[in-house]
Amino acid sequence: MALNHNFVETPELLEISYRWFEPYHKAGCVFFIVWDFLSISLYYNELIKMTAKGYNSPKTILFLCIFIMLVIIPSYWMIIYAVNKTIVRLTLSQVTVKNGPLPWFRKNLSFPVEKIKYIWVEDRFPDSEEDFSRDIKAVFKNGNQEILFLNIVNPRESNLIRTRINLWLVENISKKQKSLHAKT
Repeated sequence: MALNHNFVETPELLEISYRWFEPYHKAGCVFFIVWDFLSISLYYNELIKMTAKGYNSPKTILFLCIFIMLVIIPSYWMIIYAVNKTIVRLTLSQVTVKNGPLPWFRKNLSFPVEKIKYIWVEDRFPDSEEDFSRDIKAVFKNGNQEILFLNIVNPRESNLIRTRINLWLVENISKKQKSLHAKT
């Protein structure tokens, strides 16, 4: 994933965007474009025949399952990586994590800022040197954790994000608490 260095930071808001697309995904995009073109051009007549006859024979169902597994799913996966991003938005009262715009297995989150104890960076595969990546997690006061950013390869970026969020929380939440105590 690649960090979008256009942080939006004000005393009331911190927004960080992180793209899922990495430079090495370009080769995958080219491969799947060629793969889809060849698959559809080679099996075009079979697809037309099957849709005209209906989906009631085991051969048709098997062919469609194989076609979906070898063409549709990998293509959608590559489009997901090319288009999607994670946006974490912190306000004085709420943290919102949005993944999109295309649907994926990661759920969108929303929770109150008051629950956060600190932001933590955790290695995904601590024993492997080849598959090095990190997750950025919000650790709550009750001990639970939620993942804000998943699978960050660059350690400097993960540390930058963690530091920026922790500093923003300390500066702005303490100001909010002081202003509440001053009013009472």
